[in-house]
Amino acid sequence: MVGSYVRGATLPDRIDQRAIALQDAVALLSRADTREAIGSGAVRAVSELLGAAVATAFVVEGEVLRRIAWHGLSEEARRANLEIARDAPYPIATAVATGEAIWIESYDDLVRLYPHVRNSLTPVEKLQAIAALPLVADGRSIGAIAITFDAPGTFGVRDRRFLLTLADHTAVALERLRLRAEEEAARNRLTVLAEASRRFTEARLDLGAILETVAYEIAHRLRDSCAINLLSGDRTVLEPVALHHVDADANESIRRTMAAAPVRMDDDSNPARVAATGRAAFVPVVPLQALLATVRPEYRAHLERHPISSLVVVPLRVLGEVIGTMTVTRGPAGPTYTSQDYALVQDLADRAALAIANARLFDEARQAVALRDDFLAIAGHELNTPVAALQLQIQSVLRQADTLDPRLRERLGKIGGNVGRLGRLVATLLDVSRIAEGKLTVDKAAIDLTIVVREVVEGLRAEMDAAGCPIHLDLPAAMPGTGDRLRVEQLITNLLGNAVKYGAGQPVEVAGAVQDGRAWISVRDHGIGISPEDEARIFQQFERAVSPRHYSGFGLGLWIARQIAEGHGGTIRFERPAGRGARFVVDLPL
Repeated sequence: MVGSYVRGATLPDRIDQRAIALQDAVALLSRADTREAIGSGAVRAVSELLGAAVATAFVVEGEVLRRIAWHGLSEEARRANLEIARDAPYPIATAVATGEAIWIESYDDLVRLYPHVRNSLTPVEKLQAIAALPLVADGRSIGAIAITFDAPGTFGVRDRRFLLTLADHTAVALERLRLRAEEEAARNRLTVLAEASRRFTEARLDLGAILETVAYEIAHRLRDSCAINLLSGDRTVLEPVALHHVDADANESIRRTMAAAPVRMDDDSNPARVAATGRAAFVPVVPLQALLATVRPEYRAHLERHPISSLVVVPLRVLGEVIGTMTVTRGPAGPTYTSQDYALVQDLADRAALAIANARLFDEARQAVALRDDFLAIAGHELNTPVAALQLQIQSVLRQADTLDPRLRERLGKIGGNVGRLGRLVATLLDVSRIAEGKLTVDKAAIDLTIVVREVVEGLRAEMDAAGCPIHLDLPAAMPGTGDRLRVEQLITNLLGNAVKYGAGQPVEVAGAVQDGRAWISVRDHGIGISPEDEARIFQQFERAVSPRHYSGFGLGLWIARQIAEGHGGTIRFERPAGRGARFVVDLPL
């Protein structure tokens, strides 16, 4: 038998001691919430019950076994044996590799099987018997417990059963902790993704603010730093556009460093290689000295003061094209990044790239709109003068109608009508440019809306007659109030023009009334009407409810009408009348 617990104890007592020790150990393992606590519970159980000289617990981390608990190690051994290579020539590595327990009952057997133990920092007198127990979960080794004794002896059936049972419970506790950590990490990843998506949505198209926010969120949730870089226009430099480090001093240091020395595409660095190839770089363990030997001198001071131990760099892609990179790093104080962390960073990068693409498209559209508005303003001003002069010339000739041939007079009248329509188009162009610049003026004065409406109708009567649209007026004798006469005329003209265009050959009805200090004017046609799905957009700029191939125009009439109504403190709305057609109602304060 191995262990001091057997001295002076009968067989039933020894069995009871094992059962009690195992029960206590299992209770302790079930409460432990860290790897170190689990390892300490197992080590203490074997040390107290079996009188082990040395007991250690290790877990698998990549290609090494990392010590999480110990008993009986010298200070020198504690410092030297923090981790062991998985292929090291020691019993504990063999146990992990094979998944089988190793039982060695004398020092001679130990050195015969593992000659390298002669170099062990553990004294020979503490290596007289050894047990190496793999910690196996779901068929894979996740760690091991090593126990040594200061006297040779035999591991009996009950000793082995006790140790193997304890190893099984220890493995279960470690696996439970791992699964709980993975569950928490999965929740954290989902939270990060949801938060990033929410931030993207809230920020809409404010790209700079959202990228800074996302860098901050990722840095804090992945517990170190995040940097977002975009390729310059000539694709020679990765420009830093968002950066955050959880440590204030490191944050200020890396911001200064990257601003002064942004990553060049000809650098031998992970971000440059990722941007050039489109392939992510995942370095769970960063060899710091090798990194310092290869980085540019500008980065060396920062890395020496704020070293990194784990790194993920992923490309930012838009429609298959790399536009930049996202880099996350972690310092020595934190655990290495996992494949799950890598997948999370790539998901976040995809969302960031989409936001960048949307913002760039928005900027391009905004520039195109500005260019269009500039063109409309210039074209409107340039056309306005010759059109106005042509109108004056035609009016001058028509004043001499008595001396003109009737056929010539008729043709001049048609020319005048066409020039009038051209003048209204020019006025529309000018209004679009004024509204876009916020310069649509409303100069209010005393007016009578009944008179204004009747004069507009008379001015368009020839055009309406030609379209086969008889007009019916239902107006009060007077609707006195204040307003910009020219703008109100334009508003009514646009509504009547709309009615004639889409209700050709059908009557047009204009009505008005005064109620509670406000006047309303309605224009009703009996034409093709407006579908329910088009109602929401008919008052928007350049929007039309029909195909431009069948109906001419810019899609601006109703939009300008709304601007004029709102400029007077009023409203305009669409109503669906019984039968065919459309009704537009303008409500204005008097």
